[in-house]
Amino acid sequence: MSPFAAQVRLLRSLIRSNTYGGGSGLWGVNIGPLEAFQGLEKRVVIICTTRTRSRFLSEDAKRGLGIIGQKRKMNVALTRAKEALLVIGNPEVLVQDEHWRQ
Repeated sequence: MSPFAAQVRLLRSLIRSNTYGGGSGLWGVNIGPLEAFQGLEKRVVIICTTRTRSRFLSEDAKRGLGIIGQKRKMNVALTRAKEALLVIGNPEVLVQDEHWRQ
């Protein structure tokens, strides 16, 4: 899951390409925005936080985008996994959010 629609589109096209799944793509992998997973649980969840630099964080916050400074979105993302959770992101960016620091 990712907080940005463009990132979701890119991940879907890559994972479903013939590069993966023995040449047939991984169509059984659910890839979507955070909101699509609200109320659902999955065995394994991978969260791509997308932002690698803090340059756009203030603009994201103004527009309600991303996962930094968005406690509700962070909660949805972190509570969907039953067995394993992997967060891909820049720790230097994530710690700028008080909730991620915890």
